[in-house]
Amino acid sequence: MSLRKICSLLICLYLCVQVHSQSAICSYKYRKRITFDPTKVSGTADLTNFPALINITSDNDLRTVGNSGHVESGSGFDIIFTSADGVTLLTFQLEKYTATNGQYTAWVKIPILSTSINTDIYMYYGNTAILTDQSSTAVWTNYHAVWHLENSSFSDNSPSGYNLTNNGTTNQAAALINGGRADNGTQWLEVPSSFPNITNDFTMSGWMYSSNVGTTGQRFFCDDVNNTGGYALSLGDPGSGALRFFARSTTPVSLDTPNNTLTNNTWYFVCAVADNTNKVKRIFVNGVQIVSGTYTGTWGTDAGNCSVAGETASGETANRLNGRIDEVHIAKSALTADWILTEYNNQNSPSTFYSISVEPAIWDGSSSVNWNTNANWASGTVPASMEDIILPNVGSAPSLNATKQIASLWVQTGTTLSFNANRNLSIAYDITNCGTINGGSGTSAVVLNSGNTNTQIQHFSGSGAYNLTKLTINNTYSISPSVTLNKDVNVSDALTLTSGIVNTTSTNILAMGTGGTSSSGSAQSFISGPMSKDGTAAFDFPVGKGSKWRRIGMSGPTTSSNFRAEYFDTPFTTTTNVNAPLNNVSSLEYWQLDRLSGTGNASVTLFWEDASASVINNCADLTIARWNGASWDERAATTTGGSSCAGTGAGAVTTTAVVTAFSPFTFGSKTGGSVNPLPIELMSFKSLCVSNGVEINWSTATEKNNAYFKLERSEDGIEWKQLQRIKGAGNSQSTTKYSIIDTEASLGEIHYYRLSQIDFSGSSTTFNPIVANCDATLNSMKVYPNPASNEIYVEFSLSQNYGVGELKLINALGKNCLDEKMELKKGTNTLKISFNLEAGPYVIKVNSEVLNFGPQKIIIQ
Repeated sequence: MSLRKICSLLICLYLCVQVHSQSAICSYKYRKRITFDPTKVSGTADLTNFPALINITSDNDLRTVGNSGHVESGSGFDIIFTSADGVTLLTFQLEKYTATNGQYTAWVKIPILSTSINTDIYMYYGNTAILTDQSSTAVWTNYHAVWHLENSSFSDNSPSGYNLTNNGTTNQAAALINGGRADNGTQWLEVPSSFPNITNDFTMSGWMYSSNVGTTGQRFFCDDVNNTGGYALSLGDPGSGALRFFARSTTPVSLDTPNNTLTNNTWYFVCAVADNTNKVKRIFVNGVQIVSGTYTGTWGTDAGNCSVAGETASGETANRLNGRIDEVHIAKSALTADWILTEYNNQNSPSTFYSISVEPAIWDGSSSVNWNTNANWASGTVPASMEDIILPNVGSAPSLNATKQIASLWVQTGTTLSFNANRNLSIAYDITNCGTINGGSGTSAVVLNSGNTNTQIQHFSGSGAYNLTKLTINNTYSISPSVTLNKDVNVSDALTLTSGIVNTTSTNILAMGTGGTSSSGSAQSFISGPMSKDGTAAFDFPVGKGSKWRRIGMSGPTTSSNFRAEYFDTPFTTTTNVNAPLNNVSSLEYWQLDRLSGTGNASVTLFWEDASASVINNCADLTIARWNGASWDERAATTTGGSSCAGTGAGAVTTTAVVTAFSPFTFGSKTGGSVNPLPIELMSFKSLCVSNGVEINWSTATEKNNAYFKLERSEDGIEWKQLQRIKGAGNSQSTTKYSIIDTEASLGEIHYYRLSQIDFSGSSTTFNPIVANCDATLNSMKVYPNPASNEIYVEFSLSQNYGVGELKLINALGKNCLDEKMELKKGTNTLKISFNLEAGPYVIKVNSEVLNFGPQKIIIQ
């Protein structure tokens, strides 16, 4: 299956899940926002799929209805979680709920836990239809086992199902996180024999409390019944209060912390990391690495059962814990130091790791329709600025009769929010709409502004109808502010784009009505994705993509019609099939303008905001090209007054007659040579870190009058040094590939490369620079298990996004036996690969456009 088909399938699956989620939350009555503090998330790389502990000791709102709260299920089953958009359901696992006081403990799988900005999620509750547990063991898919040990439970809470057998330990009613187990030095918990003999990377972690840290052999987790090749994390072996991580088949066998690392009667978060790929053992206490050491030899196995809090063998009765234990987790990977410290921060002090908003102000509607009337709110008071709002289907439907600034808005099923004339509603977080929002007359507007919050991305979500009069986008968050549409939004009057990119899709579109107008937008605010316009009025679509603002306009259609426009910052599928009088078309960008309904015709205008970026240098020659389904035709056009075709100048070109058929449009040139656009169709420009430097590759689809290329390098992206001049192909209609190796580039640094093309007349153009990050210490790849049988895991730890990578598995004869594609994203990525191959030695090679890893040998048994 091609990568494009895979992406289409993933998008389709995402939309299906999202549609279900948007309707699923509409049957709930209440919600609160949970905000994770980025300063408590260790490191610089965001953590993916992090199992965050939500531990609420009491909350009156989370009591059951029978206890004067708002939860309907006596077991807390109607408490769920969504991402920041308010609709995308998150995987979570319920550990404990107490109906009488609203105590609640759950582990929520956070897709991306940011180290730089607040991560928001929503907790929904209050649904009479939920009768069964909505939680899932899928929170722990990357774990061999997870034992919460809550209230005499010995269940494995991971998907593996390795339930413990108790051998005398007693319930510790108040452990570190709810309940745990107490051991008097003669007891233990036994793991079933089906638990794997782990020889690849793994991490064991949990909470440990000893009554006598001087007693030797106090096992935390152990696989060493027969003393033949096993391992364990143990307290007291090397000395009082010291931890030992031993593995009998390695040299050295033991890794020890100093004495007095642990003291009596204190809870500690202990963690032992077996990085068997790199042959390193590590011990962490309370999130801090205490010791680390390399070893030689192969990680061995022991035939007996594993155990928690003590040895299983009758001859090892002395090797059992004197104290308590809680939350024992066995991960399938060598967790990073940042992950471990973040776990400690989260579990040690949940209340400082995140904050939970108060329950929103709730509409009552018992007095009138007026928003600004005290008696219409359940609290008896009109909500203050920056409060969250819930509008249920009760009493009179609300009407906004005063300009308000709020935090978030949730319009529930059956509810219609209306606006009085000249009233604005400003929203700092998100809108979740299960009902209807109808804009008012005059200047009435919905304004998305980040207010004084740390909100980088705002959302329109829910299954309801958005019928807005005016919409203003003014998210002033300091870094890349944006708004995401998870639902169609209709604007009948004015769209004002001030700050924030608006992300749309073909199924979540921004639709302008017949009287709709829009500000022109800017590089700070435009529509990234499709938008539509209805009616007969002329309209300039303020579209763009990525960081590029690129408008397309049309005159008033001859009859009422509906048009949809989208900009693409990539070349169209083909740019070589051109019909006279065209000579060439843009190889950088194009617009899709479609007439979805009606028969109206209109002239078309294409805008450029930076002539050099669009490779425009001759206004007189510039024209418009339209794709007819097989080739490019000219739609005769002239540049508008005041246009500049030099340097960073801006301008527009408009067809001289109305267009009667619509499809992709782009800039065209009739003269060729060095005239619009410059005569190089650059297909790719990439860097690759190799053993002897940085390899620079580029290719062209066509070349016209191309004298040579100039390649430059920079260490800061500001000052550039010429490396080489490379002779061009002159005139070519076939693919031409170029490659050089910069042997002077240091592999421990980041380098920038810039490519310029110079034609025979001396005219030139410079393409966007690329970056080569060759700091090998920031990027790593692990392959396990090794030897393997029918599956392997490939794990990447990456300092930044590296695009799509390609993995090849090559046998001893040099035959490529396997090809896999994967997204190489910032942080930790794990790819599981299944196969059925002959036994023998193989080599794994992985590379992307800007990164490659050295070949790694693997044995298939």
